[in-house]
Amino acid sequence: MKELDRIRRAFRDGHFELLPIPVYLIKRDGTFLEANESARAFFCLQDGEGTLEQYNIGTFYKNGEEREQLVRRLDESDKGQEKLEAQFHVQRKDWRIELTCRPVADQNGHKIAYLDCLLDVYEEDRFSRLFDHLFEGVFWLRLDGMVERVNKPIVEMFHCARSEDVEGKMAAEFFASKDDWETLTKGLRKRGYIRKYRARLKRGPHSFIAEINLFGRKSSTSGRVIGYEGHIIDVSAQGALNRLLEQLGLGWFEIRHDEDGVDRLFDCNQTFLEVFGYDHRDEVEGKDVEKVNLERDKRRVFLKQLDEHFERGEPLIRYPLTVQNHKGEEKVVEMNVIRLETGRFGVVQDITEEARLKTRIEHLRADVGNMLHSFKNALGLLGDASGSVSASLGLDDQTDIGVDIPTIEDILKTTQEPAQELARLLQGLVTLRDDDWYGQAFSNVEWNNLGTQLGMLRNYQDAHISPAPEIQLAVLVESVIHIQAICRQVRKRTIAKDKIRDIQLKAGDIIRRVAARQWLHIQTEVLALNAEVSTASDYLSHGGPRKVPVVIPLSELLTHALEYVEEYARRKGIDIKKSPRHGEAKIYVIERGMVRVFTNLLMNAIKYSWTRDNEQRSWISVNTRATVEPEEKRNVVVVSIENHGVPITKEELDQGLIFLFGYRGIMSGDRGRPGTGIGLTDARETIDEHKGTIQITSRSADRSEPDNYNKPFITTVTVTLPVAPDAL
Repeated sequence: MKELDRIRRAFRDGHFELLPIPVYLIKRDGTFLEANESARAFFCLQDGEGTLEQYNIGTFYKNGEEREQLVRRLDESDKGQEKLEAQFHVQRKDWRIELTCRPVADQNGHKIAYLDCLLDVYEEDRFSRLFDHLFEGVFWLRLDGMVERVNKPIVEMFHCARSEDVEGKMAAEFFASKDDWETLTKGLRKRGYIRKYRARLKRGPHSFIAEINLFGRKSSTSGRVIGYEGHIIDVSAQGALNRLLEQLGLGWFEIRHDEDGVDRLFDCNQTFLEVFGYDHRDEVEGKDVEKVNLERDKRRVFLKQLDEHFERGEPLIRYPLTVQNHKGEEKVVEMNVIRLETGRFGVVQDITEEARLKTRIEHLRADVGNMLHSFKNALGLLGDASGSVSASLGLDDQTDIGVDIPTIEDILKTTQEPAQELARLLQGLVTLRDDDWYGQAFSNVEWNNLGTQLGMLRNYQDAHISPAPEIQLAVLVESVIHIQAICRQVRKRTIAKDKIRDIQLKAGDIIRRVAARQWLHIQTEVLALNAEVSTASDYLSHGGPRKVPVVIPLSELLTHALEYVEEYARRKGIDIKKSPRHGEAKIYVIERGMVRVFTNLLMNAIKYSWTRDNEQRSWISVNTRATVEPEEKRNVVVVSIENHGVPITKEELDQGLIFLFGYRGIMSGDRGRPGTGIGLTDARETIDEHKGTIQITSRSADRSEPDNYNKPFITTVTVTLPVAPDAL
């Protein structure tokens, strides 16, 4: 009994749990003593009352005599173990299993138990995992020609609901011609295999051409042929199409008119069934399409579209249709349908997720567009109010301010003389500190602060050419504000009012000059920002109601665009040179969209311009010409906008990066120029919609240094648009 105890202890210590196959120990009469987890799962063994002895292996044999034969064979064998084959019936399924059996003897050598390992118990599971996802049909035949096992594609190929509709039937039943089956079986008996045999097989009331391959299956123990393993390929045109569409995730269907004119679903593939919520073909085949909910939502509109396309001899392509499938799920599908003599054929794609994502994007786009529209309104109000602010700052008088945007250096220069005068006046005030009467005008701390501010003014005069002019300007403004604050604290009846008043007036003059010039900067930035926000807002609203195209002179479009940018160009000190030639040519465009395009291109040309080295006013040029495209052989107008300023690199042009949504050029951050990266994207999309083209070139203004991006480049944007046909 020592060996039996040792084996049972190994089970209880978990040694057999490491094995991925069922292992169990049984008495000679078949009663279970031990079993690992795999064996328990396979035989569905439960530990009732703490023991397995309620189960007997004999109850799992399909044929009880086979169990007795195996026991006799083991008793007669002198080997340490035997490899056997048996037929089990477990969990309502028949399993042909290969197993090894090792007898366990007592001290006298009598066999009292058996240690069994099931080697091939998962054959059916492997069959499903390996073959159910193939596009080929795989099956097993018994020697007598009965179908023993089939994979999922076989079930679909013969339009059956489940594998049981095929398994258990004679293979001859599926051949359209008995001669084909007889020829095939003769070849099997002669050679033991069949390769690429073509035959017509039956599929319900119809048939199809299939390529069949069959090979003998041998027993691993006896080596004899116990059946055949085969696979079938539907080689008909429809079968090839079905395989292709299944791989692409597309469903197809064919609808035919019956004698009464009713549209009935004649055929479809598995993907089609899945999209519309059906499990088997027999749920829908031959049924009125109205009763299977295939075109339930907006059916009338859909059929009307079909008829209109078919009357023109055209297929209906990429038609979106919202349906509620058989399982109650709402689906968005894309239909592609052609007419047949007997009905129609179509391909359908499930685009539900894409439609949901598109809807979310459109909602987000609308929300952002509305937000930008609010910003645009706010910027517009700010622009309208700028006039009164300008008047309060004295900007109506341009004698000393000029019309261009001053630089920080310009502001420092214009404040130098007033600062000197303020220092002179403050010096006169500070000298009164030692007088007994005048010294009472301020406290000692205030007199000290006035002296400090006087020193800062003097330093400012000496350092106005500092390499950090922004700091100098900040120091000046802060000093002037301190002086104003201290002067407001003067004690009454100590110092003559005119001395304090002169200082306050001069300090106010300096603050006004600085504020006025800074306000010019703000106004200009508001103009630029308003243009950027307007571009983004209009672009995001582009998917809204479409405007009606009109025939309009090119010059009128350019005039509108130039009106938008005129003030911005003036403030940036940039002249716009226009060539009116061919501007009267008429084009067929959506006016608002094309005005937006030219406005964006002009704003970019102004925004990215540099001051010329010769200190002359910068300029951009706008030229138009008419020509005939040699390849397209069409009349077009060409608009060229050129500026002298920020470079665009060769890589950005060659790779088309500048047209990507949200992309801003490598050099565009120069001097903090604002931008969204939308303008050129919008321009190209809008121009494409109008059958035009846009090209951009950028070359160094200094031909001796073509790749020096630290120097100005000449950038030219060329827009080509077709002339309106009725304007020729």
